Amino acid sequence: PVTVVTQLGERSQVVLPDGTKVWLNSSSSVEYVAPFFSRQRRVKMEGEAYFEVEHDARRPFVVVTGQVVSTVLGTTFNVHAYSEDENYQITLATGSLLVDGGPESRSVRLRPGEQGFFEKTSGLLSLRRVNVEHVLSWQEDRLYFRAEPLASIARSLERQFNVDITIPDERLRRICFTGEFVEGENIHEIMRIISADSRILCRSRKNHFELYRNR
Repeated sequence: PVTVVTQLGERSQVVLPDGTKVWLNSSSSVEYVAPFFSRQRRVKMEGEAYFEVEHDARRPFVVVTGQVVSTVLGTTFNVHAYSEDENYQITLATGSLLVDGGPESRSVRLRPGEQGFFEKTSGLLSLRRVNVEHVLSWQEDRLYFRAEPLASIARSLERQFNVDITIPDERLRRICFTGEFVEGENIHEIMRIISADSRILCRSRKNHFELYRNR
């Protein structure tokens, strides 16, 4: 197998043997066998990637992330599937996509603007509408969070900037934020924005940040 891996703070683009383009976000990997098998184009991935699949009606393109299997013919979609996160998110930009949540779940067929949301603890796969532009914002060095827990935001920032963020207070980890960070903002500026919330204080030392409750 051929494996392409990105490190923390790194992004990369790879062209698969069939011409499919894959953009890998930081701390991600994609694995495939070259050449592809004759009846199916199959890749395994972890982390986050955007796929622009070369159309081939005779050979489905299959992306495997854990027990979740996404099958397409020709389409563009984003897979967010980091092993340390509580869920997988498969978002369709164009075309058609079938997402199978595994033996204990169900299958959903996505239309553009829809997302398959798989909860790893329950094994449930649900369907929801999302803003595709926000989901794909990482490709343009933007980070968009919509009502997302602070613990999840911290993991995204750690991957993006290769830093360490700790949040010892469990209640603080669950506080949800909505916001957008644009290209050019560094991690120190972002942490200042987050700690502008009166509930949060931030201590920093080099590449380590600690967020704690303002009592």
